[in-house]
Amino acid sequence: MLVDTRLTWPIVVIVVLCCLFPFFADLEVPLLDGAMVRYVENLQALLLLFGAIFSFIYIRPLQLQGGNKQFWLWAVLWWLLLFGAVLAGGVTTFLKSRSRIFVQFQSC
Repeated sequence: MLVDTRLTWPIVVIVVLCCLFPFFADLEVPLLDGAMVRYVENLQALLLLFGAIFSFIYIRPLQLQGGNKQFWLWAVLWWLLLFGAVLAGGVTTFLKSRSRIFVQFQSC
């Protein structure tokens, strides 16, 4: 297998961002009384759901055979699993108050 050892601009950007990322920990982002957290959780949930839908449409599951089909359907299931984890972790995502069902399961 041949490994491409050229230094391309995406690699340079990733390395620079990796070097700058630790300095962002010192920034104090205003949480705006929890609104910022809700925005981030909603955006994350929407991106994960979009990833699942896009992957499912992009792979055209009826045209794939065997292992390829199983792999991509497995990937779609992971997108959905992560989407569910975001919803379970941030119960207020898409809701204004806590769900009665969640409160019942949490008390068990």
